[in-house]
Amino acid sequence: MPNLIRFEWEKCPDGYTVEDLRPEYVRSEGMFSNSYIATKEAPEWVRENIEDRIFSKEITDFEQRDQFLIPNSQRVLKFNPIDETGTGLFLEIADCFNSVPKITEFVTKYGALYKGGVPDGGEKLDLSALHIGTIQEFSIKMKQAVEVWEEAKSLNSFGNLARFFNLETLANDKHRERSPHMNSSTLSPRLHTGGISTSPPIFSLVPEGLHSALWLQFAQAVSANLQLQRCIICPTWFAFGTGTGRRKSAHYCSDKCRKAAHRRQTAKKRNG
Repeated sequence: MPNLIRFEWEKCPDGYTVEDLRPEYVRSEGMFSNSYIATKEAPEWVRENIEDRIFSKEITDFEQRDQFLIPNSQRVLKFNPIDETGTGLFLEIADCFNSVPKITEFVTKYGALYKGGVPDGGEKLDLSALHIGTIQEFSIKMKQAVEVWEEAKSLNSFGNLARFFNLETLANDKHRERSPHMNSSTLSPRLHTGGISTSPPIFSLVPEGLHSALWLQFAQAVSANLQLQRCIICPTWFAFGTGTGRRKSAHYCSDKCRKAAHRRQTAKKRNG
């Protein structure tokens, strides 16, 4: 199946740390205000995001602390997570809905779901704090989408699946309009040469964020009726069956994982 999704994303190559937004870090600007200012006790990441107004309207209930992922540095690594992970990255985010460690691992590997504000010349991360609840909400939606897809396949009826997908992507567009810092759902049609100027140009869709790229990847998998399973060595999902070059009995996503499995088996026999 051709991959129509081409885009450049960013992440902090030094990883992310979970931090609580504690009550003593912020105070309201006024009795009737829904925005906040940082206190003297607030760490730097709170001060930065209060100034950027990234989470000033999200603080509603300190009995259940808001948690954020904070990059361990402001270094930026540019890459394409869709190209590097095959066809099932959307299944990885769907598996994160009830686990902060899994969300942290996902963001560490693939970056944030959304862009924030105006990029600083590509030398600084767009977001210095990622709200875990926002990532969790998206994970739940993707999990629901996968469940609707599985039901559609079992019933051989895909009307509900199409309606679910269209409603979710439409809702995201409206949410983006209300939240200027979440500017990641625009999809731009593109023709690219793939580096070979003598070949006919190839049509692709260029999302502005990982959030949109994951919805596109999900739609590609649905339209191609892909069968996916997980590598037994690493968490990568891969397609199998007709046209994929892999049989249903395949266990590994790549030669690298196949060799790793062979080394484990050899070491086990040697030590056993």
